[in-house]
Amino acid sequence: MDSLGRVPRRMTEIVRATRAEHFAQFQELVDELMSGDSSMSAQIGLDVDVILDFLYKQPGDIAHQQAQVDVFLATHEATPAGCGALRHLSNEVAEV
Repeated sequence: MDSLGRVPRRMTEIVRATRAEHFAQFQELVDELMSGDSSMSAQIGLDVDVILDFLYKQPGDIAHQQAQVDVFLATHEATPAGCGALRHLSNEVAEV
């Protein structure tokens, strides 16, 4: 609480990635997701390489496709908390 008895709000923000720092944070989050998916896939007996190839077909390349891809980062109290991307397929269609 502050001096007026108010509880400070936790700040969550979503930004469009535009700087190298953003893309590095994006890649760290994707790497974390890949690690979790690998572990869970192996635990239930799936072929990890097939799963990763299907779900993460060159995740690092997305940062270099800015003309076709918009990358977004969610931060909570300035700490990366999530990410997403939109790949433009046409003027009317995008892939999440």
